[in-house]
This record gives sequence, C-alpha cells and structure tokens, in this order.
Amino acid sequence: MYHRKTIAITIALLLALALLAGCAGAPSQTQPTEAPAPAPEAEPASSEPAPADETPDDGVIRVSTAEEFMAAVAPGVTVELAEGEYILPSPDRAGDVTEYCRWIETWDGCELEIHDAPGLTVRGAGADKTVISALPRYANVLIFRNCGGLTVADLTAGHTREPGFCTGGVLRLIECHDSVITGCGLFGCGTVGVQAEGCGGLTVADTKIYECSWNAVAATGCSVVEVTGCEVYDCGAKGDWIAYSMFDVCDTDSFTVTGTTVHDNLSQSLLTASGAKSVKFLSNTVSDNRFDGAVFGLSRSAAVVDGCALGGNSFARWSEALRPVDAEGNTLTNAALEGMTLRVIDPESIAAAPMGQATEVAPGGEIRVTTVDEFLAAIGPERTVILAPGVYDLSTASQYGGPGGEYWSWEEVFDGVQLVIQGVDGLTILAESEDPRDTEITAVPRYANVLAFRNCSGLALAGFTAGHSEGYGECSGGVIYLQDCGSATIDRCRLYGCGVEGVYAWQTAYLAVRDCEIYDCSWCAAYIYGSDSVGFSGCDIHDVPSPALHFDSCVERYWNDGYIDDGMYDVLPDGSLDRYYSPGADDEPSADVLFMEDSPELRFALRTQTALALADWDALAALTSFPLRIYTAGGTFVFPDKASLTDERLAELLPGDFRRAVATAPLYGYRHTVFGSVFADGALAFEYVAAADGMEPRLSAISTMWNLG
Repeated sequence: MYHRKTIAITIALLLALALLAGCAGAPSQTQPTEAPAPAPEAEPASSEPAPADETPDDGVIRVSTAEEFMAAVAPGVTVELAEGEYILPSPDRAGDVTEYCRWIETWDGCELEIHDAPGLTVRGAGADKTVISALPRYANVLIFRNCGGLTVADLTAGHTREPGFCTGGVLRLIECHDSVITGCGLFGCGTVGVQAEGCGGLTVADTKIYECSWNAVAATGCSVVEVTGCEVYDCGAKGDWIAYSMFDVCDTDSFTVTGTTVHDNLSQSLLTASGAKSVKFLSNTVSDNRFDGAVFGLSRSAAVVDGCALGGNSFARWSEALRPVDAEGNTLTNAALEGMTLRVIDPESIAAAPMGQATEVAPGGEIRVTTVDEFLAAIGPERTVILAPGVYDLSTASQYGGPGGEYWSWEEVFDGVQLVIQGVDGLTILAESEDPRDTEITAVPRYANVLAFRNCSGLALAGFTAGHSEGYGECSGGVIYLQDCGSATIDRCRLYGCGVEGVYAWQTAYLAVRDCEIYDCSWCAAYIYGSDSVGFSGCDIHDVPSPALHFDSCVERYWNDGYIDDGMYDVLPDGSLDRYYSPGADDEPSADVLFMEDSPELRFALRTQTALALADWDALAALTSFPLRIYTAGGTFVFPDKASLTDERLAELLPGDFRRAVATAPLYGYRHTVFGSVFADGALAFEYVAAADGMEPRLSAISTMWNLG
C-alpha cells in the first residue's frame, strides 16, 4: 500500500548526503590556491593552551600559535593573529580549554566552541596571510556562542587539505548579536560558509566564500542579516556534488544580499527562503552558475529582487509557485528577471515585499467572514472565525499562491499550492450554520491538503464540510492535516475525498474528533502517528478502504470513550471497531485463506462470480444488501439501491474482459487482506495479486451484512 508519509524521512538523509562534499580550499584574492604549508614545528600540539600574556593597555593580544589563540580569547579582547596557518588541535575527548573555549565532540574528533565572550574581536594579518584550519571532517572550524558584538576580520578559515569528505561548516554563530564578519576568506570543504542561528544582527562584508558544499550563508531564527560586497564562487562544483542553495533563510525577520558577485557555482538554488518576513536581493551580479532547481525557492516568504544582473546562468526554472517581486512590489515574470539590469539600490529605500495582514480582533473575539480573502485575513491567535454559509474555494483567493500572511502561507505541492496555517494559538474556525452541508472549504490541487496546521495549539474546527473538488481522481493530499499541534478538536465536520485520509495527525497531543462524518477517502479515514491522548466519538465513517483507522506509535487512544490499542481498525455498522491488525498480533492478516468447502460463504461467492460472469445484475442485486460498494483497482464505487445497478454504469465499471477474468479467478474467503479491502457493511473486492505471468484478478466477498442464505 502506498504510504506518502515516508517522504518526511528524506530530511534525515541531508546529513548523510553532505558526506559527498569534497575537501579543498585555501585563501586567495581571486581564485583559491594551495594553502601555505606549515613549518615542521607546526604539527598539531597538545590541546592544553599556552599561557597568554597579560592583556596590554590597548586591549590587543598578539598571538602566533593555535594554543596562544585559544588562551587569549576573553570578553572585550582583540586577538590579533600573525601570518601563518593555525591548525586547531583536536583532542581525543571533549572538555573545557579555558573559561571561554571548549572542545565539543563530533563524529571524528572535536570542534572548538568559543562562548560567552561579548565584545571579542578575532583579527588576522589579511585573508591571504592568516589561515585557521580544522582537522576533523565533521567539525565546524569555529563556533561562536553567545558572543555579542563579535568581529571576525582579515583571515581565512576552512578545513585542512586532506583526503576525505566534510559535514562541518566554517563559521557557526549561535545567539551572537550585532556581529560582523569582514575581509575574510571562508572555504570548503566546509558545508556552510557562515551559519547563523538566533543572531540578533549579523553583517557579512567584503568576504570571499568558495568551495563550500551546501550553502554560502544560512540564517535560521535571526533578526537582521546583511551580506554585502561579497564574492561567492566554486560552491558545490566539485565532482558530482550539487549544493543546496547559496543563500538559505528560515524564520528570519530580515535578510539582505547586496553588491555581491555570485559565479561558477553548482547548486539547486540561488536563494531559498521559508518563513522570512523581509528578504531583499539587490544590486547583485549572478553569472556562469548552474541551478538544477528553482533559482528563487520561496516558501512562506516574499522576496524583493531588483537591480541585479542575472544573465549567463543555466537553470531549471526561475521560481516555485511563489514568485519574487521588484522594488515597486510588482510580481516578476520570467521575462522581467531575464531582462533585469545591474543598478545600485539602497536597501533602506526598499520596503519589504507585502504580505497579508491579519485583521485586528480583540483577544477572545469573533469575526464573521464571507469570502476566501476575508477568511485568510481573519486567521490569527485567540479568536473565533465564523464562516458564513457558502463554498470557500481556496483557489479563488486574490493572492492565491502569493506571499501569505503572518500566520498562514501557500506551500507548493506537485500540482499547485496548499494552505498552511502555522504558529497560531487559540484559533477557532466555526461554521455559522447548524448544518455542515451549508458551509464547505475546498481545495483544487490533488496533492494538496485542504487545511494544514503546523505548530498550533488550542485549535478548534467545527460545523463545516471540507474536501477536494468533487469528482473521482487520484490524490496524494488529505483533508485535515495536523503536525506538532496541541489540544485540537474537530467537531461536527464532514470530511470527504478525494483526500487520501480525512484526518492526519503527526505528533499531535490531545486530539478529539467528535460527531464527524468521514467518507470517500482513498486510503483511510484517519491516520494518527506519534500522538498522545487521541479520541474519536460519535463518528460516521463510510466509503473508505479497509482498514479505516490507523494508530501508529500513539499513547492513549480512545474510541467512543473506550480504550483501544495501537493498530488498524475497521468501523462496523453498529459503530464498534473490528481489529484489522495490531503490532505483534498472532493473527496478522493473511491473503491465502480459502473458503471452507460447502460453506454458505463459498456458495455465496460462487453465485456472485456467476452473476458477474453473465452480467446478471438482477441476480447480483438479489445477493446483496444495499448500499453496495464495489472496490476495484480503479476506486470504490457505491450503488445505493437496485435501480442504480444500470447496464451502462456496470458495463463501464466491469468491462467484459475483466468479468471473464473474475469468472475464472480463484476464490478466497477472508475478512481482511494485506492486498485490498472488504468493507464492514458488505462489499465486493476485486483484487490484483502477483501471478507467474503477471497480475491475476480475484474476487473476495464476505461480511456479516451479506445475505448468505
């Protein structure tokens, strides 16, 4: 059975993929050349630092060895490194070096972390004269943590030229506010030239970043990051390795690249951004690069791109579903990007690309909406959004696929975009009408979840219908998707296909699904993974394949107030559960159980087989109770009564060659199978199984609802 959720594990492969990055690099004013060979006495020494001289009156400590460098680090000090290569020793185990330096263990050694040293300056004799190198391939060359007012200037940093691969970066800054990196050379094999995490302000200026295998500059959870006057080249260009993105931004308030030259790189993208409030790419020259994905990969982030020379590159496409805009806020077409010319633009004169603003609502207040645009604008914390009766087709939004808002965004899927609501607490979405059929939220793309929620708490959905556009079709998107949410309720909703599942919850705590109808989904009614305290009560689940419910790695699961175990279940006509499979159970479903000889089940199966072979629909109707559900490789088809068994529909559904194959197919009697489905209230399941000469159809039919007499 196809399980689309396994895509998420590809994130775990990123670290392993980084092993493909080649090691190289040394400083150069134009192109990297051989690094200066260390003198014989410069072999890696003991990790014990040599005593530093007392700090002179000018606050500058001049050092000439790696040990002296580590000993000199302290708050408010300028450490000036003489010419030469400083190979950082890598001890066998982690531990403190000084009050402000410590070794942190990595897979193949240790990396140096400088911490709690505000006002520190580390300055070399020039990028072409002073080199700081790390030996372990998995180590960052230098990590700075909680070093506000940090300056790193006039030096080169990278891994030593050794055989092998790297997964460590060059400079990693963690919670270092108001910091500057200037006049440096940062080279591979470092995966990332500058990696900033939670930094309150960072400027990277007049710096060369080259031969890095993943990013030139990456920022996560920062306030303001500026890259200016830099040169980025030869990244991801070693062997078959392709970098991810030259500039990667995530959940950052402001990220600006200006006056920078980017050339001769091999990467998926030039700029990727997700959840950044302001992204500006201005007055840059980008040439002779190969981008195998989108040049601008924007998700939940708007970006201003203007005054740049972008010619002379090869690329797959300019952008994803979300396109950048120019300085005036106009969406940039492919022709506009191709025709853009280099000009100097002051970043301070350019406003951030516009994003949707949440309608002001007093905490705990209500807001009534009548259109999709009003609904999107109303999304925010501690409020109730009341949906007036009507159909809310998300694809009719005026900025469909655009930059999104503070608490919601459009996220690209295979055939379009999906709505994602994230980081909002205390949101209620409630239909005004008492009848859920009066209010409907729909999504057109088959790969989109209709409503996706991430990192939300105190969420309540009530009284509406949600699903994809009507009409049978293949889907890869669900209806309600919850990820890392807490305290969520879904009440009195109708959730229908062609969603692969009505409710999907991933690591969500305290989820209650009450009095909901879930139907016509193509895989199951609900899939719940890694979640705590999940309960279903009073739900009507029908027209979904078996098993209807999946509980995987969950804690405390309830059905109609009764405790149930992890596993898979079907819903019987009386509302009780029938266990399909439980992890470790001895009665794991089998696909090879024959009907008992001279049993009513066998007699029924033979009669059904004959009726199908002869296309005798009257005989078929006499054998079953309605509604009749026929499950085939083409989907699930429902016949509510005998009159619906028309020759035209059944001939289209069950063509002659298929019926002839069924007439001679082996008969198996089983309640459930690993290959297909037998519905709880009666069904015919035509299944294809592997045979010596290809795929063989066969019929299964058994249920307590069948007229077996």
